[in-house]
Amino acid sequence: MTAERVAWDELPAETRKAVEDRLGAAVDEATTQPGGFSHGVAARLRLADGRRAFVKALPADEPLADVLRNEIEVTEALPVGVPAPRLWFALDGNGWLVGVFDDVEGRHPDPADPDDLAAILSTVDQIGTLLTPCPMPWAPAIAGKLSPAFGGWRAFRDLGPPDDLDPWARRQLDRLVALEAGWADATRGDTLLHLDLRSDNLLRTPDGRVVAVDWAHPAVGARWVDPAGIVIASALPVEVADGLLRTGPGLAGVDPAALDTFLCALAGYWQRSCRQPAPAASPNLRAHQRERADASTRLLAHRTGWS
Repeated sequence: MTAERVAWDELPAETRKAVEDRLGAAVDEATTQPGGFSHGVAARLRLADGRRAFVKALPADEPLADVLRNEIEVTEALPVGVPAPRLWFALDGNGWLVGVFDDVEGRHPDPADPDDLAAILSTVDQIGTLLTPCPMPWAPAIAGKLSPAFGGWRAFRDLGPPDDLDPWARRQLDRLVALEAGWADATRGDTLLHLDLRSDNLLRTPDGRVVAVDWAHPAVGARWVDPAGIVIASALPVEVADGLLRTGPGLAGVDPAALDTFLCALAGYWQRSCRQPAPAASPNLRAHQRERADASTRLLAHRTGWS
């Protein structure tokens, strides 16, 4: 488990009762889910009447509660047909924010498995079709959403690179700063993006479908950003990832310079983030980011050919 989660039984009794009253049935069993980086409740519920639901909950006054509020709002507004869980209801009271969603039976797909990877990329391409143009006029643009996080290479140049920075990145730092700077223009578009696609935000159902969960960070941008993002985040061998970025679903024909600019910005984000102190409630986050930082930097070196 990547985060130290609150269990269903640790919620205040009045909050659990309010959820059960709204469900119209008692909770017989609650199974906390692994994966993710929030410390709140994330549990599959089995109800006394045989139904299943998925519950998320956070203290309403925590900063991360705004992320859950966003997920609730976005999930409720997703068009029919998008492969995503549906929102049943939300509650905001007794000091807790709660969202109850469809419970999706499935496993996290493994991008290293060719069949899983093909299913992932097909689904992400389908989502791009369904969400172009963006059906939510209030969704933020990708530039505004990611600007506070991106700029890692520039920060390394301005503040001094860390001692353990990859030697290739240290040699190419000025070029990386210049390449990174164009990411906002390169990713402009009119598609609603999930923007946080990775294996643990996907479920593959017994019938082979892939469902995208955790719609907490969407933004409007170029349709190719989500397909590129899942390829980059999957830490595939560089030859495999490079081939998919060139010809994969939703990526064939995309300007290679635009892809490299986005890849560069992501790599800089992960390189900087993985060196920050680990959050107490998510002690494994930095190791995850370190893996992504190393893999994306290797991929960037391969694609640029810089020595």
